Amino acid sequence: MRRGRLPLLAMRLATPLLTLSMLGTSASLARAQSPASGTDRVAAEALFDEGRNLVAAGKIADACPKFADSQRLDPSPGTLLNLASCWEKLGRTATAWVTYKEAASAANALGRADYVATAQRHADALAPKLARITVQVTQPIDGLELRRDGMVVSSVEWGQAIPIDPGTHTIQARAPGHAEWTIAAAALEGSIVTVTVPPLEALPAQPPPPATVAAPAPPPAPAAPVAEQPPRAPGDSPLRTTGLVIGSATPA
Repeated sequence: MRRGRLPLLAMRLATPLLTLSMLGTSASLARAQSPASGTDRVAAEALFDEGRNLVAAGKIADACPKFADSQRLDPSPGTLLNLASCWEKLGRTATAWVTYKEAASAANALGRADYVATAQRHADALAPKLARITVQVTQPIDGLELRRDGMVVSSVEWGQAIPIDPGTHTIQARAPGHAEWTIAAAALEGSIVTVTVPPLEALPAQPPPPATVAAPAPPPAPAAPVAEQPPRAPGDSPLRTTGLVIGSATPA
């Protein structure tokens, strides 16, 4: 069973995709407080074994998702140790380092001093190899948003040396009413990269849309002409005229 003994890091690998913050640790500890269902535990164990078999076959990249899913279904410090080892073997040193840290915190919460010692030892060994990136902002403006590889960089990280995996990383800066700024920064193992975001170029002011003028109301239709009645002779009345018409129809 994967929880019954200290995992051999050379044999068991993988990890979920983690952010470089201890928020990941809090999330795993919160999940650990909610016991997995029997079905989830069985699936987690099967995924762990499948990942181990893939590692034995040298298919490290294929093994990592298996361990990641195992950890998601049934969190375990032992699985986290293997997750961290997986990222380390793939060269993702920063992700491996933070995962070892997460494993140490999770193990400490469960009273597993052996796991804590193993996780901390590997994290300490990786620390000197970490690449770090510092993003400096020369002119903060309202609505400024920074992204690293598509992920938002919180303002609390500006000016801080943040561990990152080796490789090329894309830094973007954007703000309402300003042109977007982008740069690609290459980080080698153990290097320190500084990216300075220049003042963003203001875009030309857009003219206001033309005002909409309401069409004039059509003139009212002319009133229908009223037919003129012929004048009546003095002393005539409608009653008397009717009587004459009726009387002329009476036979002699």
